[in-house]
Amino acid sequence: AGRGIVIGHGADARHAVPDPRADAADALFIPFRLHREGQRAALPLDLQCRGVRSIFLQQGLELLRGGHGLAAALHDHVAGFQAAGPGRSTALRQLYHHHAPGKQLHPYGVSHRHQPFPLRSGGQGGGGAFVLFYLIFLVILGLPIMTMEFAVGRASKKSPVKAYQALEKPGQKWHIHGYFTLAGCYLLMMFYTTVAGWMLHYFYMTATGKLSGLSADAVADQFTRMLADPGVMMFWMVLVVVIGVVICAGGLQNGLERVTKVMMIALLAIMVVLAINSFFMAGAKEGLKFYLVPDFGRMQEVGVVSTLVGAMNQAFFTLSLGIGAMAIFGSYIGKDHSLMGESVRVVVLDTFVAITAGLIIFPACFTYGVDQTSGPSLIFITLPNIFANMPYGRLWGSLFFIFMSFAAFSTILAVFENIISCGMELTGWSRKKSSLINAIVIILLSLPCVLGYNVWSWSGFDVFGGAVLDFEDFLVSNLLLPLGSLVYLLFCVSKRGWGWENFTKEANTGKGMKIRKWMRGYITYILPLIILFIFFFGLYDKFFA
Repeated sequence: AGRGIVIGHGADARHAVPDPRADAADALFIPFRLHREGQRAALPLDLQCRGVRSIFLQQGLELLRGGHGLAAALHDHVAGFQAAGPGRSTALRQLYHHHAPGKQLHPYGVSHRHQPFPLRSGGQGGGGAFVLFYLIFLVILGLPIMTMEFAVGRASKKSPVKAYQALEKPGQKWHIHGYFTLAGCYLLMMFYTTVAGWMLHYFYMTATGKLSGLSADAVADQFTRMLADPGVMMFWMVLVVVIGVVICAGGLQNGLERVTKVMMIALLAIMVVLAINSFFMAGAKEGLKFYLVPDFGRMQEVGVVSTLVGAMNQAFFTLSLGIGAMAIFGSYIGKDHSLMGESVRVVVLDTFVAITAGLIIFPACFTYGVDQTSGPSLIFITLPNIFANMPYGRLWGSLFFIFMSFAAFSTILAVFENIISCGMELTGWSRKKSSLINAIVIILLSLPCVLGYNVWSWSGFDVFGGAVLDFEDFLVSNLLLPLGSLVYLLFCVSKRGWGWENFTKEANTGKGMKIRKWMRGYITYILPLIILFIFFFGLYDKFFA
């Protein structure tokens, strides 16, 4: 709103100046008051404010860590920010919801569940310890379930909605899950298109030099400006949907396959260049040690169970297991290669991208003295500040955000293909008609996520993290992915489903790695229990911990 804010300790804080040495935890409360005379507050240099949001974002998060009712006192003053406009006042309320007493710190309203892999490894589980367990769970969880999805798809030659009907016995109801897979794909795109739009927005700002020469506060302010502007958020979300649908509408070989080949080659080349550049930074040794060497002491501080479950969830989320995104590509795989071998190739490539992203990020963090556990704000605030201060930062920043955009599009294109194919089978539409109608549907369904950061909010989302995006992410990550994976697993191993013999016959057809007989006990009895544990612990951690 262009007004100054006075922050003080005590009952009458209108003209009080806080002692910069004071401990926030010792303050009874910290009122935020609009200085309606338009005068600047004479604050210490480290507390100089450039409008409502700057001081709130930069200092408020640290102050709220102090406890002693600070968040409760702050809540009484949030209503005073209504004058700043609906977008900004909603953004401020979102921050309060995320930092209320007893809640995990989620900077800037971005949930930890859909963070890029290296950010989770930095903020959870002692860096290298998280990476270690993530790799283990990719092998013991991701590989067998992905092989099952591939097998269902290849054997049926149908979309996930119709695949069960082609394989189940007469009178069985497994096909009901097919409709849940389609719902899961829609839900995932309802927020993932928005996050991908953030990546494109930052690529645009970095490439055009709009972040060059800005102060640290000004760079941080760009992210909150984006969240508070529904027009900007909507433009990039719509662009992401249009690009994805146009590619998929071109067909499997002429559209999706041709574009993804070029995109993935470019992605890998950009990653290698960025990683080599990071290796020559002054803090490369410390950053790589933090990232790759397990720190089990810090893992215990974070929580051993939380770290393990976080690594399990990341294994599910990174491979999009349980919602049929892999099954649709299984229907396109030929019989010349075994499906376990195909799964290994996918997991290896996915892991290479994830690990290399960390090799890019953490050396830069340690070189420039940045908090490597700062979570999602690292991508949109900290790293842009680093790029703004390093030699050729505009080039490196542009390459980084186009790399992040390509990585996001790899998921979007896979899920779009699933949605479009399901539309074609369910309705008999042509590929182009299904693409056009689903483009409109996905844009409309994505609007709540876009508007949830600036136009409206609801206290009912508090338990999920405070935003529409967090609620949608909860439904996908905590419910549909683990339960969907469990259904695929039971369908493939149960006599009342497709059955173990049929599954292994399909999976082992072709050259490559095979499903072995000794794996049956683990896959049939132990793996379902692990998935159920992930599911129930996720609910406990969300609602009761």
